[in-house]
Amino acid sequence: KEVPALMAGAKVFVMPSFWEGFGIPVVEAMAVGTPVVVSNAASLPEIVDKAGVVVNPNNPKDIVNGIEKILYDISIYDILCKKGIERAKDFSRGECGKRVIEVLNDIGKSD
Repeated sequence: KEVPALMAGAKVFVMPSFWEGFGIPVVEAMAVGTPVVVSNAASLPEIVDKAGVVVNPNNPKDIVNGIEKILYDISIYDILCKKGIERAKDFSRGECGKRVIEVLNDIGKSD
């Protein structure tokens, strides 16, 4: 229950992970309109797409620059808030369910 409120209260959500299975916290942050900074590793760039800032997790200056880009440029901040909300919709339960059905149908057609 507390996660959405905490995410919504943040100015930016930063996840410079070296390995991530999916990155649900990133989707949670985007869903409440909090801009995100993620690493260029694993699934995170694909999850964020163009709705966040992608950085090199091995480069602390790159991480700082990503955070500052969001915090100090109000136009980027506003754009990423809106894009994040829209991108998070792609990961709703309904949308994920539709995609699973599509994959299963495609598997069935290949037999």
